[in-house]
Amino acid sequence: MPEKIHNNTEAADIAVRIYAGDQTAEKALLDKYFQPMLALLRFRCHDPAVADDLCQDTFRIVIEQLRSKPMDNPEALGGYVRQIAMNLFINELRRSDRQRTSTDLESIDRQSAEQLTAYDLIQQEQSKIAVEAMLATLKTPRDRQVLRLFYLAELDKQEICIRLDLKPAHFDRVLHRAKQRIREQLQKNQAAGERKP
Repeated sequence: MPEKIHNNTEAADIAVRIYAGDQTAEKALLDKYFQPMLALLRFRCHDPAVADDLCQDTFRIVIEQLRSKPMDNPEALGGYVRQIAMNLFINELRRSDRQRTSTDLESIDRQSAEQLTAYDLIQQEQSKIAVEAMLATLKTPRDRQVLRLFYLAELDKQEICIRLDLKPAHFDRVLHRAKQRIREQLQKNQAAGERKP
């Protein structure tokens, strides 16, 4: 029991002296608590380098806190140091879990994209063939040309306007009319398909 009282008094003395600006007290803090905290963190962490970093961060935070304001209960300095170390350890676990999850999700997305790519290419090719067939049924060559460039060649409005010597407002009207005509053609084809036995 007297040793515990002595330890609490020593801890309180270190905390008060650090607040007062005594750098020897900072060394005393490190001498007293650094090795036990490092051992605790190395036991908890599976990576000694991470444990070393966490221990360094723990004492940096503790010293900064003790320099800036007095502790309410300076006798509890050891518990305070341990709590900071455990909080940093828990935050590190959360960070590494998020990082691992993020990496896993990225690899899943990448694999899904690679798997879908072949399917998507086939679908796109089939869609292009269907659109080409539909465009061939349009009577106005300009409509076919605008829709082909816009949807199949995937050119933007500005490029199409330059190629076809159209003003942007005129392009909008041509595109609108072309869309209407293709919609009408699709409806006619659908109606004709429904009438067939």
